[in-house]
This record gives sequence, structure tokens and C-alpha cells, in this order.
Amino acid sequence: LELSRKKAKLSFLQNEKEFKGFMQEQTCSLQQRAKEEQQRRLAEEQRQNKVKSEKEVAIEEMKSKIKSDIENLCTQISGKVYKQQGSGTVSYTHLTLPTIHSVQILVVAGSFN
Repeated sequence: LELSRKKAKLSFLQNEKEFKGFMQEQTCSLQQRAKEEQQRRLAEEQRQNKVKSEKEVAIEEMKSKIKSDIENLCTQISGKVYKQQGSGTVSYTHLTLPTIHSVQILVVAGSFN
């Protein structure tokens, strides 16, 4: 009976040791996965920040180009207006910028007699 108890206890201790080893492996595995996930999230956040920064730079470049284009147009228009002032009249078309919008004007003729 005592030998049987010793064998059972030894078996229990071996199982407990194996269980502890298994739990340590699982803990290490979970910690490694958590670390990898944190690194993946950090890399993704850095990538998104880089893309955002690149977009902001592109937008600023577009704004600068548009501003420059507008200034050039204004210079051209003011030059045309200045040249036209010498003749006494200024064409309306020289004072407006091109637009993609169309305008429709309804004209109704009638008599109040």
C-alpha cells in the first residue's frame, strides 16, 4: 500500500511539473504574441502617420500652386485692364475669371401701355 502511495505521489508530482512547464510555455507564448501585436500596431500607426504627413505635404504643395496660379491670373487681368483703360472702355470679359458654371437669363418683353 505504501509503495502504491509513493507511486501515486510521484506520478502526481510529475504531472504537476509537466503542468507547470506547460503553463510556462503558454504564458511565454501569450507574452510573445502580445509583444508581436504591439509591434504590429506601432508599425501600422507609424505607416498611417507617414501617409498622413505625405498627404499634408501634397495638399500644401497644391495650395501653393493654386495661389501662384491665381496671382498670375490676377497680374494678367490687371495688365489687360490697365491697357484697356487708355482706350476709355474695359471689356467685361477681361474682368472675369473663367468658370465651369453656366448662367441662364430669362428675358421677358412686354408693354405697359
